[in-house]
Amino acid sequence: KEIEDVAKEEEIDSSRFLEDLDSAWHKCKENIPKNSLGDVERRLNILKTNWEAGKLSLSVQQKMTKLMNCLICGNCDDAHQIHIGLMVDHVTEVSQWMVGIKRLISSFQQQ
Repeated sequence: KEIEDVAKEEEIDSSRFLEDLDSAWHKCKENIPKNSLGDVERRLNILKTNWEAGKLSLSVQQKMTKLMNCLICGNCDDAHQIHIGLMVDHVTEVSQWMVGIKRLISSFQQQ
C-alpha cells in the first residue's frame, strides 16, 4: 500500500503537460521552417499519443514536464540539457518524437 501512495505522489498532471505542449507549439511554429512544420507536428502527435496511451515511463514524463516548464519560462538552455539527458538515458523511448521537441527548443531560442 505504501508503494501505491508513493506512486500517486509522483504522478504527472498529464492534461497540463499536453496543454503546455500545444501552447508551446502554437507559440513558436511560425519560427519553424515551412518544410519542417509537417514533420514537427507529426512527431509531437506521436509524443501526445504515447503519453495518453501510458507508453512513457514516469521518468520520461517527469523530465518532459520539467523541460516544458523550462521552455515556457524561457529557460532554453536548461530545456536543451534535459533534452540531451533524455536522448542519452531513454533513447529507445523518445527517439520517434524527440526531434520535434528539439525543433521546439530551437524555435524558442530564436524568439
